[in-house]
Amino acid sequence: MPLFGLAQTGDAPAERAALGINIANRSDHTGPVEGVVVVGVTPGGAAATAGLRADDVLISIGDTSLMSESLQEANERLLQFMDRVKPGESIEVVYLRGGKVLDTNVVADSFNSGMLPPDFPFREDLERLGRQFESEFIQPLQSRWRHSGVFAGMELVALTPELGRYFGTEEGMLVVRAPDNAAIDLQDGDVIQTIGARVPKDPGHAMRILRSYEAGEELVIGIMRDERSTEIRLVLPQPEERTGFDLEQLFESAEKLVSDAGSR
Repeated sequence: MPLFGLAQTGDAPAERAALGINIANRSDHTGPVEGVVVVGVTPGGAAATAGLRADDVLISIGDTSLMSESLQEANERLLQFMDRVKPGESIEVVYLRGGKVLDTNVVADSFNSGMLPPDFPFREDLERLGRQFESEFIQPLQSRWRHSGVFAGMELVALTPELGRYFGTEEGMLVVRAPDNAAIDLQDGDVIQTIGARVPKDPGHAMRILRSYEAGEELVIGIMRDERSTEIRLVLPQPEERTGFDLEQLFESAEKLVSDAGSR
């Protein structure tokens, strides 16, 4: 679901603006934060077009700093800022990626509320309900699924020419953070060049290839390590059991949110 303004104020534009991102739920972090954590971007949306990716950390938007005492506060600042933005407006976004401070301009999209007409009686209540449900239930599930499996915790970036010179190769996916699973013998600083007989085109492609392997299958990863070509050969272990979600809990959560919305 695209990100849009949360506060319902008289100053909010009639047509809502969207960045096209999903943000980390407040339960994912405690204590001070550098900004808002992006957990997903809408393909072809405003953020994706501007070059933003999952795992970027937004540290400011427009003239609003997102560095806060908590993730909840950072998220609220972003949502309140977006409540004042109009579709088509260009917004400067400063963000962190791999320890580097970068900036881009995002041209806000129009928020798509589906088939509801602008004068639909409960349109605003339904929009608020959707935002609350995503924040309190869907996003934690997204985060849990994204960080599960044999390769949980691994972070990859595509090599730039500058990084390539440093690591001794022009092509590949740099392992910024190795998987949490000690059975996967990848190290920070390795450069993945091949997975089986396939050459990954980008970090997302690499992860899709890796996740296509099942437990018990042999996996061969061609890497550069310390500027030398080598291979990692292993039989893929069983992933740790992943906690699924309770469908009854899902319905109870939705029922509670609907009840809360109706009492407002």
